[in-house]
Amino acid sequence: MATYIQYLFKTVRKYFGEAVVVTQEVDDIISSDIVKEAIINNSDCKILLDQRKYMNKFEHIQKLLGLTEKERGQILSINCANRPGPFYREV
Repeated sequence: MATYIQYLFKTVRKYFGEAVVVTQEVDDIISSDIVKEAIINNSDCKILLDQRKYMNKFEHIQKLLGLTEKERGQILSINCANRPGPFYREV
């Protein structure tokens, strides 16, 4: 499956399309070297939601994505200052 994902991402990008991957676990992407390289290298847009559960190992993710310290702080602060009351989440 990893080689298919690599083929898919390279082919779709060549034809000016965009493949989308949605996962609840970052490990789904970074656990396979082929998938990690195919998705990260061929994706112009990366959207990260609340990543606080990865706070202890976020340095690895930061290095993979080439994030600055400011970007790291912004990502890890998502949903930290939510007001009590109606349920909402920052995106």
